[in-house]
Amino acid sequence: MMQWNLSYERQFLNDWSISLAYLGNKTVHLPLSFDLNAPLNSASVCAAQGAAGCTTANVPQRRSLVVGSAPSQLASEIGTLDFADDTGYSNYNAAQVEFRANNLLKQLTVRTSYTFSKTLDNVSEIFSTIGGGNTVFFAQNPANQVKGPGEYSFSGLDFPHQWSMTVVEQLPFFKEQHGLAGHALGGWSISANYLVASGQRYSPIQITALAAATANGDYYDFGYISSFAGLDTAHPFLGNLKAPSTAVGIFAGDACSLFAATLADLATFPVCNGAVSPTALLSLNNINKTGQGLDPSLGLPATIANNSVRFIMNASTAQSIFGTPFGNAPRNPVTNAISNIGNLSIFKNVKLGEHVNFEFHTTFLNVLNHSNYASVDPILEDAGLTGAFTGFGDPTQTPSVTNGAPPTRRILFGGKITF
Repeated sequence: MMQWNLSYERQFLNDWSISLAYLGNKTVHLPLSFDLNAPLNSASVCAAQGAAGCTTANVPQRRSLVVGSAPSQLASEIGTLDFADDTGYSNYNAAQVEFRANNLLKQLTVRTSYTFSKTLDNVSEIFSTIGGGNTVFFAQNPANQVKGPGEYSFSGLDFPHQWSMTVVEQLPFFKEQHGLAGHALGGWSISANYLVASGQRYSPIQITALAAATANGDYYDFGYISSFAGLDTAHPFLGNLKAPSTAVGIFAGDACSLFAATLADLATFPVCNGAVSPTALLSLNNINKTGQGLDPSLGLPATIANNSVRFIMNASTAQSIFGTPFGNAPRNPVTNAISNIGNLSIFKNVKLGEHVNFEFHTTFLNVLNHSNYASVDPILEDAGLTGAFTGFGDPTQTPSVTNGAPPTRRILFGGKITF
């Protein structure tokens, strides 16, 4: 890791100060895992990966990226291989401003800071987190996992805006606590802290699309994904970046592959029986909510435009339309809900003698009763669904234990004797 910083600090009015800073770092040799022996099932795929020795179309083969040599050796007898190297890297840049004041208005101590930052990387953790952070560990193109389409992008650890404030006030009256009034009204202190921060980034993922027979054509290694990834490594395609982040589209041909459980379904599903063109784009949210397109009694589903959805499922029909198996949605393009947490404590010190003191405190956690969510459902197939931890891109379906939906304010009481 290489780090650098530049800061300026100015003190004024004896107890006040302000500081400005720029921070940055670059990290290399982060662990990155990928499909070492990826399949080459067609001439087009072979050409896309740039591997030699694959000349027969539609003949399943595998290649081995032998360490220290060109990625040209075929190893069809080995099967799936997971390999980790150190080709991950990240960049962080941040601007910070902080204000500190002691004895403000004689008794008040204040510290507040704001950070604007940007973190980019091609891997954010050593394992997949499913939710925010490092949603899926694996790159979509095993032959170009370092700088492939959408890999170097926003980090799952990127929180561009963070503001915090801490306040401590020792009430000045009756500090000596003489007499009954002094003991009752003196010795009070108040402290509070507040944090507002951007939500955590996550990557939209597909988790069942590959289970369909033709869901992702002949490019993606279903054996490897089943053994090591557990979810689809393909990125979705982008629709309109200004559309709601929860809006997902799917082409009718891909919907047929995804939802048709048996051959008998092909004759009844409108998305499969020719009533809807395979290249018609449909709302996956609407299919999940109403069943339109699956139940012939509900009529034909409405065709939608690309700009009405944020993401489009990456499967065989979509690949034929976009002309590539690689989705153009980058890693971590969307964020979870913001963090908005305020805490308040009230202290009362009672002098019981020259060397004995009793402190009683009341603490309010999440004092303003804001909702703060644990994570988000990143699975595209869940678009339009609702339920506990189910509903693509909807953080209200994933409440945290203490500050979820509905929000929870916690009040704690405590005391201690010092002597």
